[in-house]
Amino acid sequence: MWSQDDNGEAINWEAALAYAEAATIAGYDDWRLPNAKELQSLADYSGVFPAMSTSVFNLTELTNIMGQSDYPFYWTSTSNPYVEAYHEETNNTDSDSDYVPGYTYAWMLAVGYCTDMDGYDLHGSGAVVFDTKAEDVSDGSGIEVFYHHVRLVRGGDVTETPDGDPSTVNPDRVVEFEDGDTGNAGGGDTPPGDGDTPPEDGDTPPEDEGGPDFSPGVDYLATIGITITEEELVVIVAGPPAPSASELVANFAAYDVVITEAQAQALLDTLNLP
Repeated sequence: MWSQDDNGEAINWEAALAYAEAATIAGYDDWRLPNAKELQSLADYSGVFPAMSTSVFNLTELTNIMGQSDYPFYWTSTSNPYVEAYHEETNNTDSDSDYVPGYTYAWMLAVGYCTDMDGYDLHGSGAVVFDTKAEDVSDGSGIEVFYHHVRLVRGGDVTETPDGDPSTVNPDRVVEFEDGDTGNAGGGDTPPGDGDTPPEDGDTPPEDEGGPDFSPGVDYLATIGITITEEELVVIVAGPPAPSASELVANFAAYDVVITEAQAQALLDTLNLP
């Protein structure tokens, strides 16, 4: 489950962790920073800008160094242990042998432009890059600390990695999410559900889950002889990002529903999910 809103301001990595620890959104208090693979799963590489669905997520709008309309970088909980830098805990920042990996940098997702300090777009929207975590982990290195935004997630089979220690991660682990809450948590008036059972046919989806309105898709499918509930359609379409027309045909086939690729594309167009 993802937060529909980001935190609204740029903060360093340590402050991002604290923000996640204190967050209470939609009645839940177990929010966390996503790991790098989880956050990248939200990226849309179809050529749209920004590289995250604005019909599902609310993104803070920024103006970059070139005066362009832009969108944030978002922190992940994943350290980059492969770039070494000084750390004050070595007690000796004068020796080249006292580099400590894994402390100074964390990975992040560029939802807007990925510019350098001169305004050149180095990697493009959707790039996964790393940056400095906080002032106290780069003492002696001369590295400037930068600040980025936060989009929170909850749930999943994850492993905490204290101090960014990569040895605590099982590289063969499979991240799985429990069935149930597939919507995005909105402003937080009420929890979107306990996630134990799917809604019954005909139930109205909770208004605070966010995301696109699937009722026009249900209406379109009825015109081509396919009867399906809005809740079933949400599961079949899945995302973000939205599936291609051919992927959507396969998704319907898994539910023993036959639809042509042209009809699938018309459905995506109806849902404004090109």
